[in-house]
Amino acid sequence: MPPRSLLRTRGRGSPCRFAAAASALHIVGAATNTISWSYIVNSAGDAAFFQTSASSNTLDRSTAVVVASGARALRVSNADRNGAVDSLLLAPAGYAVYLDAGADYTLILRRSATAASSNPALFITASASNTIQQSWVFNSAGDAALFNAASYANKLDRSTAAASAAGFRALRLPGADSHIVVDRRLREKTLVLVEGYTDVIGCHRHGF
Repeated sequence: MPPRSLLRTRGRGSPCRFAAAASALHIVGAATNTISWSYIVNSAGDAAFFQTSASSNTLDRSTAVVVASGARALRVSNADRNGAVDSLLLAPAGYAVYLDAGADYTLILRRSATAASSNPALFITASASNTIQQSWVFNSAGDAALFNAASYANKLDRSTAAASAAGFRALRLPGADSHIVVDRRLREKTLVLVEGYTDVIGCHRHGF
């Protein structure tokens, strides 16, 4: 059985600051770790990265911030059942959440993902069955959420996605399949852009 560990800081939070192209927090092949009440910032690379075979790890009641262009506040790649709960993910020039190939069954719960760049605040590609629930996704200069081609069966549930810049979308689905949108609010003039073949979009309440 993989090792179990708990990483915890108390009080008002403990800063974890980096200025390197590497990730400030990097979990590879480890399971059931909890990072809570922490402040993670990287001025040159990614903040939190769950990679290859990392499973059931959680960023809990924490803040992750990246500064560099294209950097990711939370990145998951080839790792499943990881997540962020009650956390703030900020990327002024990059991606707040980046779910890469094989990042399946990720849960983003009660969190805020904010970006201010042409990169989507929430980006999902080549991964499946991820859930964004009771969350706020905002981008002032690009798309709020983009579910890319080869991703499928991802869910935006009881969440708000907003894009304030002209020409960008609250939710963009370029050829992605079988996504479910439930009890959500999408805010932007065009709201949703569907390109190519999209199998199922369930729209409940708050219609487009």
